[in-house]
This record gives sequence, structure tokens and C-alpha cells, in this order.
Amino acid sequence: MATMKTTLGLMCLFLGSCCSSVPVSALSAPRPCVVLQADPDQGSLTVAQGCVLIVWREQEDQGYQTFHSGTPVHLGWEIRATQSLAFHCSCEEESDPVDVQYKKFIQQHVDSKVSSGNDTYCNRMMAIVNYGRQKLKPINTFIHARTRDVREVCDIHAIKNVHHSIRLFNLTVCKLQKAFKKSQKYKATNCNKRIKIKCERHKPVHFVGEDPEI
Repeated sequence: MATMKTTLGLMCLFLGSCCSSVPVSALSAPRPCVVLQADPDQGSLTVAQGCVLIVWREQEDQGYQTFHSGTPVHLGWEIRATQSLAFHCSCEEESDPVDVQYKKFIQQHVDSKVSSGNDTYCNRMMAIVNYGRQKLKPINTFIHARTRDVREVCDIHAIKNVHHSIRLFNLTVCKLQKAFKKSQKYKATNCNKRIKIKCERHKPVHFVGEDPEI
């Protein structure tokens, strides 16, 4: 109970300090970004409609998670008072569909921290990608490059609404193993290829695939 009260206190501070895009000096009450559930057994909150919550964890290798509108976040383990966490919650980002798709693309496909990944890497990263999904994503490609380098592909003339990169990118392809669908086991494959992406307003929003060897 003490942990729950501490957590709720942390969340109240969080809600009051960074969940709203409305200035504190505004006359009207700020728009809530997340809604706390009253049932202490559930101990969860729900991201409000039109908002996005991003949670960073203490350990760097755990990365971050993004929770979109309507997503339940369980205080029991996603957010604990005993962890050092960082939050960012905004109700502006999701109002623009292109920005939402762009941020999702970066989260699911761009990782500049490493130049390649193994099976352990795929299992860890895909746990983040699959969070909140009803079905595990069967395959996902991570581009090991800076975000700005990936965005530059959008400046290349599109062919049937698809932009083909000129440069080669280090890629890690994570493929779900059929024998381990319930336990989420992925197999990693590394390659160095050109990529194909779709863009909106010069922002990548969808990974189409790799270009064949030329």
C-alpha cells in the first residue's frame, strides 16, 4: 500500500507538472494527459484521447516505451516508484497524424546506438515494438543510422510514392521464429543494403523494405 501511495504521489506530481500543453497561468484547468483508475487492485492509468505518453527507464538497455491514446499503463510494473524514470506526455503530438506515424517509425525502425544486432538484441527490441499489440509482429527491420540520415532519404525523388536510398545502411532484420510464437523468440539477420521508405512532409512514416542487390 505504501508503494502504491508513493507511486500515486509521483503520478500526481507528474500529472500536474508535465502532462498538459496548456500554460500553468491559463485561467482554465489544464487538459489531463492520462487518467488514473480508481480501482487500487488494477493500479493503472489510461492515456487520454489525443495524447502520447513516453516512459524512459533507469537502465539504458531497457530503452523507452510509447503509449498512445487509450493504452492502459499498469503501475504495478511499467511505472514503479522504486525506479528512476523520466516521463514525457503531450496532447499535441497525436493531433497531427503525420507526426504520430513519424515518431512510431523512429521508435520501431531506427537505432543509432549499435551497428548490428544479434538474437538477444532482437528479443529485447521487439518486446518494446510488440507492447500493446494483439499479435506479435512477425518481422521488423532496424536501421542503424542517425535519424537525420534516414530522413534524408525522403529528399530523394519518389518512385510510385516510395523513396529509394542511394547509400547503404546497416540493418538488423528480426524475424519471429514459428516454433516460439508464444514466447516471442526472434532470429536476427544482419545486412548492408539500400532501403525503401514512404514519407509524408519529408518525414519517414513507413518502412517498405530493402532494395535488392545491385
